[in-house]
Amino acid sequence: MLSDFTQIQETLETKKPQLRDLGVEVEVFAHSKNVLSLRLHGVTRETDYSSAEEQVTAMLTPVVSGLTVLFVDPARPAKVRQEPPDENKSVCVLHLDRVLGGSDARVYDVPPPGVPLIGAILAVPQVVSVVTKENMIVVSRQGSDPWPGILSAVEAAIDGFDARAPAAPDEQTVNEGELWDRVWQVLDEQINPAISGHGGRIELLKVEGSTIHLVMGGGCQGCGLAAVTMSESVETAIREAIPEVGQIIDVTEHNLGAKPYFGN
Repeated sequence: MLSDFTQIQETLETKKPQLRDLGVEVEVFAHSKNVLSLRLHGVTRETDYSSAEEQVTAMLTPVVSGLTVLFVDPARPAKVRQEPPDENKSVCVLHLDRVLGGSDARVYDVPPPGVPLIGAILAVPQVVSVVTKENMIVVSRQGSDPWPGILSAVEAAIDGFDARAPAAPDEQTVNEGELWDRVWQVLDEQINPAISGHGGRIELLKVEGSTIHLVMGGGCQGCGLAAVTMSESVETAIREAIPEVGQIIDVTEHNLGAKPYFGN
């Protein structure tokens, strides 16, 4: 979370003499709830750029809390980090070195007007939908074409991305009521039947933007494998069915579990 955006601006202002000694100027390029994107001016060599990034990050550490700090140079292609693709899954997550949109996930299955990046990704064969959130892109595919070829084409589309172009129009934010219904459907039709044999049940407690809060009950509450069930089964099933889901939070009071399937 951004502790105080004003504090960050003030810190950068007070650090200007030190930044000048480095031959660097810092511009706040974009920011959202969880991500701060900075642009460095005056750096010409890649080795100097990396050093400047480290020193600027150290300067800001006292005034940020749980915030991802990214450095962007619109003149350079976007850097993309892939989460290892699983050929058994229909979605893959990419992380960029720049902010694409706000803290709420936005989902597209048709190209939105005025947002060429999304249109270019959707034009990749086998790509059926795209979700953007802050510096993250979730790509969904159809068919059995292997991920490497699809992701190579997606990265080629991202290489042409203008960092100052809009990533998504505001009206495409996730509808919380619709998201609630879709998550409940996954819980009722896929997840709860699978864990009922252990006497467990998972319920949706709250939806905030694209963040969902789940509570585990019965044999899952206090179970020694609850974290594994949540991360490897529940989250996987929900993200497969609803790629635009953002953070999934387990709010279960596991210490109060009366009949855990596996005791800790």
